[in-house]
Amino acid sequence: GEDMERRLLAAYEELYRCQWSDTKGDVLEGLHEVLQSCGEEVRGAWPMVLAMLKGVAQDMDAQQVQQAFTCLKLVRNDFLSALPIECLQLLLTTIGAFGVADADLNTSLTAITLLWNIADFFGRERGALLSAFSEVGFHPPPHGEGGGGGGMT
Repeated sequence: GEDMERRLLAAYEELYRCQWSDTKGDVLEGLHEVLQSCGEEVRGAWPMVLAMLKGVAQDMDAQQVQQAFTCLKLVRNDFLSALPIECLQLLLTTIGAFGVADADLNTSLTAITLLWNIADFFGRERGALLSAFSEVGFHPPPHGEGGGGGGMT
C-alpha cells in the first residue's frame, strides 16, 4: 500500500543525492515513468515527490531541471485534483522554484504560466477548495477581502 510507495520514492530520493549526473537523469526518468504508470497510487507520498522536484529546480543542471519540470507538468496536468489539500502550497512553491530557476529560461516562463493556470483552477473550484480548507482548519478571508496585511486568522 501507501508504505510501499513511500519506500520506493525514498529510494529515488536517495539515489538522486548521488554525485553522478547520468544517474540523476536516470532517477528523474524513472520517477516520470512511475508517475505516468501509477501516479494515482502515490497518495501520501506526494510531499516527498514535490520536495524532490523542488530540490532539482535549485540544481544548475539544465537537463535535470527540464526532466524534473516534465514530472511536475505531469503532476499539474494529471493529478492536480488528486493531490491532498495540504500539498497545494508545496505544489505552488515547487512550481515557483522552477519559475526562478536560472538553469533554463523556457522552463521558468512555462512555470509562471502553470501558476496562472492553477490560479484559474482555484478560481473555478473555489467552493470545493473552501470546503476542503475548512476541514483542515484554514479559513481564507471572504472573497474581495484580504488586500491589506491579513493572513491566517
